[in-house]
Amino acid sequence: METSAHKSIPHYSPDGAVFFVTSSTFKQLILPEEARRIALDCIKHNARNHCKLFAAVVMPDHFHLLIQPMKDENGEWLKLSKIMNVIKGFSSHEIKEMLDHRDPVWLRGYFERVVRGRTDMGEY
Repeated sequence: METSAHKSIPHYSPDGAVFFVTSSTFKQLILPEEARRIALDCIKHNARNHCKLFAAVVMPDHFHLLIQPMKDENGEWLKLSKIMNVIKGFSSHEIKEMLDHRDPVWLRGYFERVVRGRTDMGEY
């Protein structure tokens, strides 16, 4: 019998939903301003083809996004996991090169919350 202290929980990703997403740096790496700018540029660049970007903020050790995945060329909703893999993968490569850093930049995975309505977005 296999036991594990940590099991992967699948992400809840309903089609067409708006998500509030948070991702943190690996080992609480503090990103300098230039690295945070790279991360934000990667987010904005990849949003053009993958999602509607409502808001993004990159902090020294994490980032937050408010996004809605787009449909692909076949009319299928893009998965949030694919969007996050693209953003984190591309930004990690660029940041590691800039910092001459060997460890991962971002923790594996991310936290997401489906935005259910106007009150979740701060509009009362």
